[in-house]
Amino acid sequence: MITHAQIALVHVAKSRLALDEDSYRAILHAEAGVASARDLDEKGFDRLMRRFEHLGFTSFAHEKRRQANKRRGTITPEQQSKIAALYMELASASAAAGQPGFSSLAAQMAFSRRQCRKAFPQTIGDAIKVIEGQKAMLGRFTAQLETSVIKNFR
Repeated sequence: MITHAQIALVHVAKSRLALDEDSYRAILHAEAGVASARDLDEKGFDRLMRRFEHLGFTSFAHEKRRQANKRRGTITPEQQSKIAALYMELASASAAAGQPGFSSLAAQMAFSRRQCRKAFPQTIGDAIKVIEGQKAMLGRFTAQLETSVIKNFR
């Protein structure tokens, strides 16, 4: 069974495509083998939405869901190297700021756990969370260093 939001999306698509009742029921039956949107399962919903998109319907909600599915793949080698490079930058930035961290594997694992609840990022989505967290942390260290340089200059 699909959610109420998904059923509503099917009806929005029907309305925006200006489908009459007979055409709508024919598409439901052809794509998912059901007579009503309430009887759709996940696979049938996906097939139906692809058909609606082929007919010209665009849905931001369905696109977000597709993007989320793309994030489920295994972490890429590029992401792994980016994470390693950012950890090296974080280690030097934290040392310059006079704060411990990021030079040991334990500190890196703890950071990863805070970002994606795993010791090491495993999916594309996990890697994105860790990389964005690393960038934010680097920004904080940079701002902290700039503030301390300004204070020392005065």
